[in-house]
Amino acid sequence: MDIKLFFFSLILFPLSAYPQRHTQQTMTNVGMGWAQNSVNTVVLGKRQQGTDEWELEVTSYKGNNTDAHNAISIMVDGDGYLHMSWDHHNNPLRYCKSTEPGALVMSEKLPMTGQKEQQVTYPEFYSFPNGDLLFLYRDGGSGNGNLMLNHYHTKEKKWSRLQDGLINGEGKRRFFADDYLIGDLYCKLYAQYKDRTANWAMCKR
Repeated sequence: MDIKLFFFSLILFPLSAYPQRHTQQTMTNVGMGWAQNSVNTVVLGKRQQGTDEWELEVTSYKGNNTDAHNAISIMVDGDGYLHMSWDHHNNPLRYCKSTEPGALVMSEKLPMTGQKEQQVTYPEFYSFPNGDLLFLYRDGGSGNGNLMLNHYHTKEKKWSRLQDGLINGEGKRRFFADDYLIGDLYCKLYAQYKDRTANWAMCKR
């Protein structure tokens, strides 16, 4: 039987919960998930499509609830494994994946490529039509950051570097990525300079 599951994640920041873009989104009451946990715990949940009953997993992972930069991103790959990256503001990569397809129990922290993973901010997962994943993040600090892209190969269960500094901050700029739609390769990027002027770059196919 083909069972479709909805996943959500909460890193319990004041006024901060980050759903993944470009996926079907639903609303549900998760008050108990908030009430029964400390203010900086990552909670994962899933439900079967067409039902209102959620299964919650209180993970062992924590986040910094005093810094709004420290967002969380999740995505399910083509084999059903849940990938999660959380709690970054110029610190080493925090990434894990579920221990089996459809599970909410997560692995220990894992590397991706093992390169340029010491100053990570703004993690974002996106999915390819074939079930592979794209992972974007900023390597470096504010005013001196490079946009990195990693590719997860579902068949090999392995990450590789797709672009090593797709856009280089050259010690003067910081970059943010927004509005990706991988199926049509539409993306919008913008850079913010130290002097707070802005430069926009767009690409599409």
